[in-house]
Amino acid sequence: MGFIGPRKETLFTTSVAALLPNRFLKLTKTTMVSEYTTYGENPDGRTSSLSVLNGDGTYNTGLELTNLLPNSFWVKLASAAAKGDALICVANGQVAAKSYTVVNGHEPSAPSPEANATYLVPAAGWSSLNGNAIAVYTLLTTSWKYTAAVAGMVVYNTAEAKYYVFDGTNWVAAKPACYAEQAGVLGDEITAYIINSNGDVNLPNNMGFSIVLLGQSASETEADATVTVLDARIAAGDVAFCTPEVSAYAVESAVCTAGTLTITLEGNGGAGTIINYMIVRAKA
Repeated sequence: MGFIGPRKETLFTTSVAALLPNRFLKLTKTTMVSEYTTYGENPDGRTSSLSVLNGDGTYNTGLELTNLLPNSFWVKLASAAAKGDALICVANGQVAAKSYTVVNGHEPSAPSPEANATYLVPAAGWSSLNGNAIAVYTLLTTSWKYTAAVAGMVVYNTAEAKYYVFDGTNWVAAKPACYAEQAGVLGDEITAYIINSNGDVNLPNNMGFSIVLLGQSASETEADATVTVLDARIAAGDVAFCTPEVSAYAVESAVCTAGTLTITLEGNGGAGTIINYMIVRAKA
């Protein structure tokens, strides 16, 4: 009997506890022991099936390596996420989208008030208060409002163009583990995809979709963190992969509607902003 479709590559590893499917894992390569990724870590792969108990009390766990993952796979959300959101590893192999975009992080003292500006307060706090909190200066009350950091909270620091996640004690640097292919809420399992460090999409040889359009946006001033591409070949439901050619900020989301690709950056890109894009569509 034969089967038609992409081949699924699975590496069998040992774990000291049962690991649920669709969770990101890190692998100790010298011992071939896998465990859940935690705050800010880069995953080595994902559990492909429920762990099976061995006779010695350990578990046999199927691990799909990140560079062999199919174009679409399931992940567990530890926060609400919108389609196209970058997802960061938090506890127990789950992922979370950013909670806040901060103008800057770790300012040693409260900066000059700027309406609705958002800051990440350093661990020592401002005047020894509100350490590690998110601070927003509200125009309505002309005062600072503080939100205490909780484990798993994610921020994007526009001054550094980096993500940070709070591990319960410190804000630690993080990189996106994957990108949401659909929206979801806390506790959902949603489909996601991976873009590697070069900004390329990891595509299987026998992929279930076709490339509709490749292109580059026109250079523009981009004063509102949004780049728009108009093309009649774009359809609602298409999926866009985008990387900045010239911009100080990363892509936050890319949404296709009929005739339009709307690209949102993490901040105002400024003069000369150019975005490279690839649009794909599921095969009928």
